Amino acid sequence: MCEIAIIDLEGETLLDTLVKPTIEIPKDAINIHGITNEEVENAPSFADIYDALRLIFEERKVLIYNAAFDTEIIKNSCESHDLNPLPLNAECLMEQYAVWNGDWSEYHGNYKWVKLRGGNHRAGGDCKAALNYLKEMARPEQDFDY
Repeated sequence: MCEIAIIDLEGETLLDTLVKPTIEIPKDAINIHGITNEEVENAPSFADIYDALRLIFEERKVLIYNAAFDTEIIKNSCESHDLNPLPLNAECLMEQYAVWNGDWSEYHGNYKWVKLRGGNHRAGGDCKAALNYLKEMARPEQDFDY
């Protein structure tokens, strides 16, 4: 993990920070999100933000776009810092949006995942883009132009 952001349903930031990873950021990852090893050199470690994450996660259900990926990163970060698992009650917004979007893949036998539109591969920007998908799914059907 080299960055994490969490927003609430109104889009207010609960946490948005770079995180100093335990290993060098691979070049392939830098090419995607643009975060360099130099940028995270003085960032807080996962252990430094652990208590803040625990407080945020304790009483909330967390919607994550591609939850399987992010929850694995959080789990691995806890393990690599010898910390107890976080109380993360997460649901995958990517899977929910795929079902809502309704584009079935015969090949995969499941609904096709939709690329996160409007995200910038940075944690805060992707949170806001995911919130836009949630708002889209919550709009009454009559608000859509077909």
